[in-house]
Amino acid sequence: MAVTHTTIILLTIGLCEAAYNICPANSINSTHSTFGTSKYVQRGLWHQVPCPSFRPDEAISRVIWYKQDSPTTPAQTLITHKRNTDYPESDMYAFGKSGFSLVIKGVQESDGGRYVCQVAPRDTLARDEAISIQVIGETFPGGSSQASSTASFQRGRRQTLPCECASQTPDVVYWSTGEGVTIDTQIIGARFSDGATLQIQYGADYCIGSDASLTVNSLNDVQDTQRFWCHVFQSNGSLRNCNTGAKISVEAESTSNALKASERYFFLRKDTQQILPCLSWTPGDTACEVEWSKLDNPDRQVLSYNLSTGVVDSSPEFDLVSDFGLVIQSVEDDHAGVFRCALGDKNKIDVEVRVIGDRFPLDEANATEGDSVTIKPESRFSLRCPALSDISLTTKSTLFWSFGAPDAESTTVIGTMNLPDGPIKMSDLGDNSCLGISIEGALLLNNCSQDGDVRYWCHVFPANGDLIRSYVGVLMENSNGAPGLSHVVAIGVCVPLCVIILLGVFRLVGKREPVLKKLAKKIKSFVIIKFERIPITPWVDAGDVCFASIDSVYKPLEMFVNVSHGGSTVKYKLHSESGIFDDGIPELASKHAIIQGRRGCGKTTFLHRLIYDWAIGRERALWGRDQIVVLIPAWLLIKSKTIGEVVVECMIPKDANISAESINAHYARDKRNLTILVDDCNGKDDIDAVIEFMTVNGFLGCHLIVTTRNSKFAKAASRKHNMRIVTISGFSFITAIEYINVVLDTAEDNKKSTPEHTAVKSKAKPTSDSIPLETKASTSTAGYPEIETPKTATTKQKRNIHRYIEEHILQPDISCLPAVLAALCQLSIWTKGDAFKPDVTMSYLFRTLVKCRVNKKGSLEEGVTEGNQLRDPMKDKLKVITELGRVAHSRLIDSYEDNADFSTEDFLNASGNEDHILDDAIQLGLLRPLLSESQVESAEQSIEVSKVKNRRAYLCCKRKEERGTKPDPMREDIELALLTSPRNKRVYFVLEILEELCVAQFFAETTERVEQWVDGITEIGHTDILQRLSNVFQFAIQAKKFDREALVNYFAKIIVKEYRQARLLHELLQMQNFVELCLQLNFEGQCEGALNKKLKSVFPDGRVRLIGISSYKLRLLSYLLEHAQPDDRSKLNVKSIELLRIGQHDWSELNEYIEHFVHGQKVPELKTEHTKTEESQPSTTEIYKGTVPSSQEDIEELRQIPPPIRSHPSESEHNNPIQKEVQSTKSELQPGRENKCDEVSLSTQSESDVGDSSSEACGNEDESISKPRNVDIESCDIIDIENEQAVLKKLRERIKSSNQDMPRFPPDESDISVLHTVQSFGLQELLESQAGECYSSGAARDLARYLPRLEMLESLVLVGTILSSEAISDLARNADQLPNLKKLDLRLNKQFDDRAFVAVTSLLLRKCNNLTDLRLSLCRVQDKGFDEVQREMEKDGAVLWGRLKTLYLLHGSPAEKFAGFLSHSLKYFHFVECLHVSATYKSEEIRDEIQGEFEQNMKNQKIMTNLEDLDIGNMETLKARLAPLDLPKKRKGSGLLPTFGTAVIDMGKRTAIGLWNRNRKQTVSESEKSAADTMSGPTRAVSVDAMSDLRM
Repeated sequence: MAVTHTTIILLTIGLCEAAYNICPANSINSTHSTFGTSKYVQRGLWHQVPCPSFRPDEAISRVIWYKQDSPTTPAQTLITHKRNTDYPESDMYAFGKSGFSLVIKGVQESDGGRYVCQVAPRDTLARDEAISIQVIGETFPGGSSQASSTASFQRGRRQTLPCECASQTPDVVYWSTGEGVTIDTQIIGARFSDGATLQIQYGADYCIGSDASLTVNSLNDVQDTQRFWCHVFQSNGSLRNCNTGAKISVEAESTSNALKASERYFFLRKDTQQILPCLSWTPGDTACEVEWSKLDNPDRQVLSYNLSTGVVDSSPEFDLVSDFGLVIQSVEDDHAGVFRCALGDKNKIDVEVRVIGDRFPLDEANATEGDSVTIKPESRFSLRCPALSDISLTTKSTLFWSFGAPDAESTTVIGTMNLPDGPIKMSDLGDNSCLGISIEGALLLNNCSQDGDVRYWCHVFPANGDLIRSYVGVLMENSNGAPGLSHVVAIGVCVPLCVIILLGVFRLVGKREPVLKKLAKKIKSFVIIKFERIPITPWVDAGDVCFASIDSVYKPLEMFVNVSHGGSTVKYKLHSESGIFDDGIPELASKHAIIQGRRGCGKTTFLHRLIYDWAIGRERALWGRDQIVVLIPAWLLIKSKTIGEVVVECMIPKDANISAESINAHYARDKRNLTILVDDCNGKDDIDAVIEFMTVNGFLGCHLIVTTRNSKFAKAASRKHNMRIVTISGFSFITAIEYINVVLDTAEDNKKSTPEHTAVKSKAKPTSDSIPLETKASTSTAGYPEIETPKTATTKQKRNIHRYIEEHILQPDISCLPAVLAALCQLSIWTKGDAFKPDVTMSYLFRTLVKCRVNKKGSLEEGVTEGNQLRDPMKDKLKVITELGRVAHSRLIDSYEDNADFSTEDFLNASGNEDHILDDAIQLGLLRPLLSESQVESAEQSIEVSKVKNRRAYLCCKRKEERGTKPDPMREDIELALLTSPRNKRVYFVLEILEELCVAQFFAETTERVEQWVDGITEIGHTDILQRLSNVFQFAIQAKKFDREALVNYFAKIIVKEYRQARLLHELLQMQNFVELCLQLNFEGQCEGALNKKLKSVFPDGRVRLIGISSYKLRLLSYLLEHAQPDDRSKLNVKSIELLRIGQHDWSELNEYIEHFVHGQKVPELKTEHTKTEESQPSTTEIYKGTVPSSQEDIEELRQIPPPIRSHPSESEHNNPIQKEVQSTKSELQPGRENKCDEVSLSTQSESDVGDSSSEACGNEDESISKPRNVDIESCDIIDIENEQAVLKKLRERIKSSNQDMPRFPPDESDISVLHTVQSFGLQELLESQAGECYSSGAARDLARYLPRLEMLESLVLVGTILSSEAISDLARNADQLPNLKKLDLRLNKQFDDRAFVAVTSLLLRKCNNLTDLRLSLCRVQDKGFDEVQREMEKDGAVLWGRLKTLYLLHGSPAEKFAGFLSHSLKYFHFVECLHVSATYKSEEIRDEIQGEFEQNMKNQKIMTNLEDLDIGNMETLKARLAPLDLPKKRKGSGLLPTFGTAVIDMGKRTAIGLWNRNRKQTVSESEKSAADTMSGPTRAVSVDAMSDLRM
């Protein structure tokens, strides 16, 4: 038995060592005392627990340690001491050296709890006392901060953060990182009083010093902004927390890094500071010591770093930097040799170092030989660097030119250059006018004398690659014009060699490798030329075109993987583009991916980036060098029969000398190494046609990416062909700002370019006989004006467009689109930012954009774009816009399968004799031709492809020049001929938003009876009205003659109807979408109260209720409230405002808020749906009362979702609930059975609800696509059932990490239950709709400013972090304007701090005399805030607090301070009938004397005599003490009343503690009914029958 225990201990210790690392190493078995008042111990260490019942100098007979969770549970004996001998039950326990303390070896999570030490003295009776310990693992409990500071990090440097809390030598200090306060933080490490340090999650990345400071050794895992916490336990047990907000400053890249020749081979530049990387270390590695040494000179002291002491011991010439790199302060020749970086005794890697000074040391590695050049003495010429042919000109790299004899071992350095933009530094030799280096990196020789044949060496060190060596031989020509002797010898050798090569030609013909290599080289060259620089404006014409490097323009896009499983459709964010096919969940991986997204979201540019990265050989590229990647438009692939035909037609130039037959022959034998990217699969059958092409040609095993706009087509293809769907939504807010900076900085730099500079660039056309050699590769930008790319993406100033985007005036789904942002940048350039004035509406902005386009041809160059007032468009131009809108309107109403492309006949036929409409629209930049037919019939007839505008991945070509003329590729006015037949020409709108504007123009000009017109389009369904026409209505409402009231009135009718019938969450959200549309119309039309009469019916009973609050929604609401009470128009008379923002809160609590928003005042209906279980998980019925599809278009698919499988608290199912869920799901989804997935349905009640709501609210909106009959729904096709459990777990983790506001689900809740809950409540859609911070926006400040104008306001409910502390304080200061306010609810606001607490409880309570219901979450209230409110209470608390009948004070911390505050405040809560209080953390302990005082005050019959309902959360011992309390205290009526038990309730649970008299009939006053009818549920006394009501 002892052997078994010993084995377990050793295994446990081994596991701890694998997870944690203790320094110094000999401290692994050191014993540490418990620390803090809560008696904390650290998992993985040895700790001793003091025996509280031991007394010194007392004769002991026996000592026994027990582990006993509670006084009523059985005790487990751990160790016994009797007759001077110890008897441990396990080797995990031992007695300490003194006081019979209990030593726990290798503390585990399960060791936390209650321990009892029983001491039996010889002379007296035995006594025992208990002590409870808490185990700290990888997270530190959140808590308030006593001090805050900020710090700035610089990359490449080690940083040190002082601990502001460490005023004296601490007993134990922890460092952690995370948001903190109400959220647990991730522990970095700890340091104990004996000097032992513990590395927990980040290894040696951090080090804690003896002064409690934190040294950051690596910034690898540090975010741009991150909060660090220092937790100090003093010797008296007190805990102090302080935090430091760290931000990584933006700096230029370091030029001190050693030049990498290979993985373990580096070059250093002499007389400069250089940094050698430590290759032994990877982020997260654990180590107690780092040592640098020089192996060829072991006596030379280099550097050592002790992570236990934090001391760096080194020679003055060395230092340590981030990532344990070695700094050589000034490189000398003797630094050449071999250096070793060692982390401990195991990780040791050596690097070879050479020094570059005046000489460049050569080695025997392979070098690229350029074509030799024969020159005459003292001639002028240039040498192109052969090494640059292997990399892009935009690749950051360092270039060295040197020269020497052909057999030299080192060469003389001429100069060096940092590519791509300099600077150039010449050596002393190169400072004369003879030698130079061009901006392209070529070597310039100007009448240089040369003694004999010389090799000019060009060494290129790419920033992220290995050294590329190359040289060019320069031979001197003798007086007879013949090469020297060495050249003759070379020719003599080459002649017989050529004969040998010719003899082997026939053997090489049959080999496939040359064909593949040649094809790859041609395609890569084509891709680099085509996509190296891309346009940054939607309009490509002579005046507007502007190009920039794709590396600077491209910004990461927001990408989401869509997954369906078990009836739930969820999605999670991809953190890297490399996860398109596989992001670590093999069961969800696929070689075929669909990229779906709206027009203008960046799909095509994303494909350009992927293929460009592959072409230039980047490390981040998805495919390696041996792969062939082709990018093809869908129409071309579909009409082609073979891959060779496609490649020849669109991926290689005409002079490639590669035929389609040779390509087909290769892939007929070998179908590997091919990736196909297909753009614009927007037709209904396009993806099917692509898959058919892949099948016929045998390419199903290859990687495939297709793009499409249509989400329905994507879903159908995913189910049918088992393809992976990745949705692109556009930019995040931060990335959008970065993109704007790049575009505008590039435009400004272009404007500053001098005419002379442009002229020089325009003459860069190379010829073989007159242009220097280095310019032969400079034709990649032929045909376009060169734009110097800005070195950084940081903005030089705060532009108006920045402020506009930051104010969230634009809709989030528009402001995130790259194409829209590019257009807005162009508008900013045209108007010098004047268009982006504060509060300018979306409608005005895009109308201004169209005006600029209309005026551009005539007056843009004449000063109109210099900030002057824009003239109105001409009438014929307005007619063009109206006519475009007429055609688009017809398509928008009649069909929505693919309304992006139009036939030119649609415009020409409808406009009668006005055939110029189409040409004018293209000239104005509203339409663009769509290339759909190719004129290229074969490779021999192919036309040379030029680098032209390619926003949709289709090709254009230059018109053929007349014979005898030389084309000028740099001519700006060169004509472009479309590769399309005029008869089949199709066009599309440049921007979708401009199409909607044109439709709105037509709508406003031609529609007289708005309401009648809207009634005529209801067959498309409510969802399609919102999706198709929302922006159209917002544009149209600005027209003067447009009947805006009729439109709002129509939507009001829909809202009223939906409001009465809404019982499900998706019905409420759809209704809310119409409410938001009405708010948008009010804002975009700048109605200023003119629509208030109609808006009254939008908000029945004056009640404004919105869920999923964002800054944009607050902007709309603020405008409504600003004009809610006009003097000369009808007043809106808002009585109640209820806003809910989802946040990272416990789901058991948040769920109830959501349900109340759904059901409103219909709370009693929920009684039968709640069980008397203590499980915090919602029931099955409860989840599906809130069922919402993943998108509005999927409502009908809800009928096929199987009911979620829940884990119930019964003992029979408690053993392994997940196992039972998986088995149940398997039985439902087992392939081959009759019960296919599309036959699985919800329970009868849920199914009928969904069906009714879908058919009534949405019409026939989803009938355009029917599910294939021969396939099951997504959940059957995608996931292997055998691996279901692992997949569910990973999906849950992905979803959790995708959004920081995702609610916290109970750890014991099954994964499938969480997924069903996420989908059924539409949590991901809600979180997307409220993306970004809300409280810090200007709209939030405006809301707080306009709320006091609502003189009729009675109830204000702002649940979630909606307002900042400052805004809440402003609202409280103006509360005297709210005389009718009865209820204020600010729960779940994580910004609610001391300032807000004082303002609400002193100012607002004092000014609002009718306020009887106050509900607050004290998330950031600290000791200072409690003390200040307590002092204010002592002044007039009886008057202010005495009016309240309902009081919620939740999430108080620290619990002990909070309990003390409550205890002293109870006497002021005289009329409070409903009191809900809760602490933030259950783990916080409260001293007995404070609990006793609280209990005594609560039992005092003179205090809170009206109390009927008491709810205590996260304070278990206090709740247990109050269990016997009888409620209500105040007896009503006369005679004897039955005795009541207590109503003490767990937060988030629905069961009561205590005995309740079932026979008592409950009496509720009118005021109590009013409180019960509010959003937060009933606030009355609760009987057994009423305990199922929601509690918040």
